Amino acid sequence: MSRAPSAGPLGVVGIDLGTSHTALSWSLAGPAAAPISIEIPQWVAGRRRALLPLLPSVLYAPLPGEMPAEADDGQDWLVGEYARIRSQETRGRAIASAKSWLCHSGVDRLGPILPWGAGELANTPQLSPVEASRRLLEHVRRVFEAREPNLDLAQLSVVLTVPAERYAGASSEQMLEDIRSQRNVVIEMIATLKAVKPIRAPGSQEAAPVHVTISRIANAERKPAWQNPDDRL
Repeated sequence: MSRAPSAGPLGVVGIDLGTSHTALSWSLAGPAAAPISIEIPQWVAGRRRALLPLLPSVLYAPLPGEMPAEADDGQDWLVGEYARIRSQETRGRAIASAKSWLCHSGVDRLGPILPWGAGELANTPQLSPVEASRRLLEHVRRVFEAREPNLDLAQLSVVLTVPAERYAGASSEQMLEDIRSQRNVVIEMIATLKAVKPIRAPGSQEAAPVHVTISRIANAERKPAWQNPDDRL
């Protein structure tokens, strides 16, 4: 699907990259357009494929012979419900809460440090917090492309929602500054979604606009703590 160069985005893809679960929805542009939630295919108990409304934000490195025969060639980590189940049954082979590590200034977020402590175990693969989060978003991107093959994700606006339990008591300005401090990480992950590499001049802070919505979790309800479409990272 093509559009005129001067036209705005054809629609919006919304991704809730949660600490425990990830959700996906989208909508065409326009005030009358209704959001569409997308069920996410994933491996579940019994190594079966199923559609679920949420994707557990967990990656699991299967043991030898455990990878489903129908898995994609070259796939070395499983994402979603099966990974969540196996994370409770095995030690040092699952990555959960990877997004939380992106905000941890005391670790190398680009280094293969997850699962935390797995380096003490022999023959255990590890990923960086950035790579683990990228793989979650890569899974979501492939789901969207399979669901909407006639839409070009590069022509859509991507809104990445970052649940902000960790900001309890913080001001909106503090939250925005923290997210901006992770600017390059967010841009690289959005580039993963759009399957393009953001172009920046050396030392430049200019890049393709990235929309970020921060939400605070309170009383089991998601309440916007900061949302301004004019603020772009």
